[in-house]
Amino acid sequence: MPVPDRVVFDAEPLVAHAADEPGSETVEEYLDAVAGDDTTGHVSCVNLAEIRYIIARRYDRPTADEYLDWLDELGIETRGAEAVMSAVNGGSRTSRKDGQINGSARSTLMLSLPTLLRVGSVMGALAGLVHIAIPNRLLELASCGYDRVLAVRFQPQRNATRRVRPIGVAMVASAPVLARLAAWME
Repeated sequence: MPVPDRVVFDAEPLVAHAADEPGSETVEEYLDAVAGDDTTGHVSCVNLAEIRYIIARRYDRPTADEYLDWLDELGIETRGAEAVMSAVNGGSRTSRKDGQINGSARSTLMLSLPTLLRVGSVMGALAGLVHIAIPNRLLELASCGYDRVLAVRFQPQRNATRRVRPIGVAMVASAPVLARLAAWME
């Protein structure tokens, strides 16, 4: 089997390898090539999270962490999405179809929980401000969306705007709580 100069691993072939499923022999050949410095191996943090989740569900967390540590020791580089896409464009990508594994490239993009909480606090505050500033327009958009997307008639009551604003206030008030929680978790 000719080995490309770059291999990006998808989650499914590595999960198949970890579970010794059909096709894992082919994945093993690519992993051996990475270990032997015949090629560079890449994986995305998103795929690593998926691999860890699946293996932890099948077995347990220590087993999943051990497998990811082994991949790291093997020399597989964890990459962000842009770096992986670059490797994919210049390398080979693995996927699993009918038990067969083809050459693969892998990328990573994984946000931490504190980062997600900070983003959520900002987005919640902005959404809250919209609820406070333009409740009538928001209700019009909801009505239009329900009608076009769900084919359901949405008819806001006469006092609906007075109910939308307190929801916005609650969203704005929750933003600093999420931000503090994020800071506490770091």
